[in-house]
Amino acid sequence: KQIETDKIDDFSKDIYGTDALFKNFIRYNEMQSLIKKLDVLFSTALNYKESQDYKKAFVILWSLIRTIDNNIDSCDDSNGEVGDFFYECVDAISDLVNLVVVERELREKLFKEMLNLWNCNDFGIEDAFLSLIEEFANKEDSDFIINEINNIINGRRDKYFLEYRKEELEELKTYLENLKDGNNKKREKTSKS
Repeated sequence: KQIETDKIDDFSKDIYGTDALFKNFIRYNEMQSLIKKLDVLFSTALNYKESQDYKKAFVILWSLIRTIDNNIDSCDDSNGEVGDFFYECVDAISDLVNLVVVERELREKLFKEMLNLWNCNDFGIEDAFLSLIEEFANKEDSDFIINEINNIINGRRDKYFLEYRKEELEELKTYLENLKDGNNKKREKTSKS
């Protein structure tokens, strides 16, 4: 498939068409076929990355990341293969973000979508979005992200969120406040229990 990458302007949509891979529930015996299809796309993205076509690599990887996060409950991932694949994609995209997503408005859309994906899903893999934000956010991004975090915290009053998930956002917020002040010490990761 030819990838149109002239304008990336909406990170909440399937940029590349990977949602189609998760149309129906994928049973355990169908997982190898899914992994092979995902791996072909991943390899294509890595080839683009090696040839320094960073936009195309980013588009494929972001499509994989958002699609897997939104659809991991649509497959029998009892072996954790899709989850592991998700983290491979996150690792591969981390150094591309600041090369591709440069304009302020675009960065804000991506931050907003990452926080939305984190907020809407709770399968365990979505914590990678908070790590990605920490990895590529800069001082100028801090106020916007802190505001988005505050919106999530103020909008979520359910007990589960307050007891188990709010702390992760608070830690990221503290990191971003320190970043604004010139201290970029990484936040400590909260272990899930």
